[in-house]
Amino acid sequence: MRRLASLLFITLVSSLAIGCTAATPDHITIKGEDYSTSLTTLDLASKELTSSDIEPLKHMKKLNILILSYNEITDISVLAGLTSLEYLSLNENKVDDIEALKSLANLKILAIQGNWDLIGTDKVDELRAALPLCDVQITY
Repeated sequence: MRRLASLLFITLVSSLAIGCTAATPDHITIKGEDYSTSLTTLDLASKELTSSDIEPLKHMKKLNILILSYNEITDISVLAGLTSLEYLSLNENKVDDIEALKSLANLKILAIQGNWDLIGTDKVDELRAALPLCDVQITY
C-alpha cells in the first residue's frame, strides 16, 4: 500500500510539473541592451541583429509596434507568439519565410520591403489571404 501511495504521489508531482510553464521575465537582453517585457513599442532598427539575437523577443507579449528594419534577420519564427502586434517592420533584412506571421491576427501593417527572396513567390499572397485586414507593404 505504501508503495502504491508513493507511486501515486510521484505521478501527481510529475503531472503538475509538466503543466507548469516558466514565468515571463521582467526584461530581456538583446546585444547587451536590456528591454522591459512590458514595452508596447520597440525599435531595434540598424543594430546588426541576426535571427538568434531576436530569440528573446518571444517574451515581449505586450508589443504593439516592433521595428526590426535594416538588420541581418533570416528566421522570424520567434515572432509567431507576439499576437498583440499591430505594426511590424522587417524592411531590408534577409527574410525568406513569412509563414510564422499568419498567427498575428491583430497585425494591421507589415513592412517587408527589401526582403528580395520573398519577391516573386506566393508567400506574400498567402499571407495576405490569411490576414486580409493587414496592409502588406513590399517592393515588387
